[in-house]
Formats: sequence, structure tokens, C-alpha cells
Amino acid sequence: MMFAELLPKTNAPAGEEGGLFFCSTEKGVRKIAENRPAGKLLFVTDGSALGAFRTFLPSRALCLVLDSDDCLPLFATSDDVSSVVAAGGRGTLTAARFFAEVRKIPCAVFPACAALDGAYEKSGEVQTERFRKKVPLAEAAVYCDEALAESTAGQAYMRLLLTRLALVEARAMRRFGLSAGREETEERVYGALLPLVTKSLSFREVVEINAVVRKCESEGMSEGEGVALARLIGMKGEEQAFGLLSALYLAFFSKGKPRLTVPDYATRAKRAETPYSALSIPTPEEFAFRAASFEKMRTSFYREIKAILSGELHYRNNFYALTGRAPTTAKSLNELQLLPEKKTGLCSVIRDFGLMEWAERVG
Repeated sequence: MMFAELLPKTNAPAGEEGGLFFCSTEKGVRKIAENRPAGKLLFVTDGSALGAFRTFLPSRALCLVLDSDDCLPLFATSDDVSSVVAAGGRGTLTAARFFAEVRKIPCAVFPACAALDGAYEKSGEVQTERFRKKVPLAEAAVYCDEALAESTAGQAYMRLLLTRLALVEARAMRRFGLSAGREETEERVYGALLPLVTKSLSFREVVEINAVVRKCESEGMSEGEGVALARLIGMKGEEQAFGLLSALYLAFFSKGKPRLTVPDYATRAKRAETPYSALSIPTPEEFAFRAASFEKMRTSFYREIKAILSGELHYRNNFYALTGRAPTTAKSLNELQLLPEKKTGLCSVIRDFGLMEWAERVG
């Protein structure tokens, strides 16, 4: 029995597709406890969700706090654990869902981030002692406690803007003859993102749209290089990544001209601490094809990026309404320069055209 069946579907209309239910952690845990299988219930948290389950713990419950991404402590728990409930960040949710997949038991998650990372992926990376590996993950019921995740509303909102850029990137990559995820899911996401430019989104709407996007990503849609850039930047990375990437894309499609000079791939790989062998370097024939394709596509893509950025004031106002502050602007180009070697995407094509070299600092 899946925990998602325990709450009425009317709880979250947009959650039909995303499998998302809004309720307090206490209410969700009570429902889970009332309908759980025989055995012990394991509660897992991390530093981002300490005390999430303090208001109610049922009988025959075990509690575990993960202080790292290592998932082995879960497997050291009692053999009679029959259900697992996790609250926290991406690593904790992934570890709990891996544990549930191995044990073949029900799983429920309460994400501490409104972007819902770790809640829907069909596979993910887990840490086992000194090694990281990609593993299958159990499907989980996803509960959103607004009190737990509301501090990340701005991050989740900017993820939606990065997803809008990812749709542009995926189409451009296909025009360049490169793979960019499953195209079939993109129309669903494009429709889900339309409210970004037509209305001011509430916290719940931001979460619901993120659920649709994460679900489509789990089905093969490309998440885009903006997410990788945000993780490279770190704190408030989503806010800075959108400004950096949108400006770069706009400049590329408006004024970019492929250069015949070959980038110093070896130096770039060393600077990014990426193996040179991991880089995808185009052949002369591939470079010529992409250069010719670029001239045919640049006008339409420039107009699309320009249209996205025409709503910049609206985005800033909605972000302020959600967070009470203005978005953080980037003060460094360092991470953007490393992006082509860290993640194959549109910036890799821009690099191959010789257009990713500039002064390291801005502002």
C-alpha cells in the first residue's frame, strides 16, 4: 500500500500528476501511522529538517538523523522496519528512497526544499562509505509541509525560470544535432510554466509547478545546465544562475560569431578539475554543421530569450512577494566559465565556438 493513497486527491488538484499532497508534517505522519503495515516505522531527517517530527511520533518508531550523504546508517537499523518516512534535503530523501527500494517497503517524503529535489527521480546517486553510485529509487508519496519548506520559496521560484531556459536549451541542442532529453515531456512543462508570465504565483502554486517539472524530468526531460550552474555557485545559486545564463544566451543568439580558433581544451579541463577524456570535442565536420545551423536558428532563439527576459520586472516582484527581498545578483563569472566542462549543454557549444573566454570577475 502506497502512502499517497491515504490522503484524498482533492487535497491538491495539481498533485494528481505530480503525486503531491499539502498538509502539516504532524497530520501526514498521523495518517501514515494509522494505516502503516505491521512493524516499525523509521523516521529519517537531516540538518535542514531537524525536529520535523517532534510534534508527533507514533509507537514503535525509530528516529535517525543523517549528518552526511552516507546511506549505510539506514541499513544498520532494525530488520523489522516496515515503512520509512524522510524529511530533509535531496540527499536524505534519495537515501531513504533507496532504502525503501532495497527493502521493498512503503516510503513517504517531506521535502525541506520547495523545488522538491529528491522526491520524484527514478534513480539517484547515494554515498556508500567512500563511493558514490547511481541506484534505483522507490516511488514515494510526497507531502509538502509549508512551514518546513517556505524558506526555500525563492529558490523554487528561480528553478522554474531556469526550467524555462532549459526548454530553450534543449531545442537549441537538437538543432545543433546533439541529444537533449525526451522531447515528449517538454510540452507539458511548457504549459505548466505559462503562469510564470501571466500571474503572480503563490507558494503553493510554485510547489505544484515544480512537482510537474520534477515528474517530467524523472521521465527523461533534460533539467538543463542552469541547475548544474546553480550547484556550482552554491548558496543562492538559482538566483545568480538565471541572470548569468539568460544574459549569456541573449548575447550568444544576438551577436555570437563562431571563431576558427580552437579553444584550449586541456587548460580548461585542468582548471575545471575535469578529466580531458571526459570532454566532448566536435570534429571539424560537426563544427561546420553547428556553425551553419546557428545562422539559421539564431533569430528565432534570440526573440524567445528576449521574450522571456521581457518579464524580468514581473519575476523580481513575484520573487519579492515570496521572499521579502530582491534576488541576489552574480558578482563572479568563475562558475559560468567552468560550466562547459562540468555539464554538457548549450554552454559547451558556445565554448566550442570560442566564445567562453572573458575576465573572471564582474561588478
